[in-house]
Amino acid sequence: MDLDIRARFLDGAVRAWSTDARLLGVARADGHRPTYIDGTRELVLVLVCRDEALAGVLAERLDLAKAAGPLLQAFSEDSRRLTCLYDRPLIHVELDFATLTELGHLEGKTSVVWEHSGALTARLERPMSGPDDAPPPHWFEGRFWVWVHQAACMAQQRRVFDCITLLGTLREQVLVPMLRAVVRAPPRTLLSELGTRLPPDGPQFEDTVARPVPEDCGRALHATVGIYDLLRTGAGITHASPAEPAVRNHLARHFPQARRDRRAR
Repeated sequence: MDLDIRARFLDGAVRAWSTDARLLGVARADGHRPTYIDGTRELVLVLVCRDEALAGVLAERLDLAKAAGPLLQAFSEDSRRLTCLYDRPLIHVELDFATLTELGHLEGKTSVVWEHSGALTARLERPMSGPDDAPPPHWFEGRFWVWVHQAACMAQQRRVFDCITLLGTLREQVLVPMLRAVVRAPPRTLLSELGTRLPPDGPQFEDTVARPVPEDCGRALHATVGIYDLLRTGAGITHASPAEPAVRNHLARHFPQARRDRRAR
């Protein structure tokens, strides 16, 4: 991918976004993406807004994407992300949306593209070493049960590789950060260093990895829920999502044997 193309896109996008008072800045978060043969990576941009502005920003995320340049097509499988294809220059860009509080918890290396009054730099440089620095408890609870239901539906539809991908999202964006918070581990502590912190008689992180068959995806989902149950109190989750009972029932109804067999691997 031509570096000039990326630079041209970023220049136009930042000019447009910097006029929106709700936005505190734009960061790049593509450090964890595969590297192309020319040494570049897929462009992943995070639009960082004030906490109180998040709902409005998400409601207008397509308008924000259109403001960045000639948008040919965009789709979203998550309210926090838009996958976009732009013209002039023709470029594929992932747009994520986050609050300043959430910025420090993004996976991989994050760098500032543009910011207002140094807000993003100050957030990224702030030490994060305890549970107070984890995403707020409602962040986990607000996503977990929706994602579990989505993954279960994928397994039912035999979309097993999509399900396996979403299981990875649940592991990396929910379970691992929760465990870091519970054991007061630094924010970039690797999963290999954290897995031994779980009770030995309960589900382990390796149990959340599925083989590409629906029944094993169901087993891995039960293990994922089991680990979440172990961590939720320590992570400060005190209010259950109204979606929890329905999703638990759905999972038990469609994958009952998987629950009994989750440790028999």
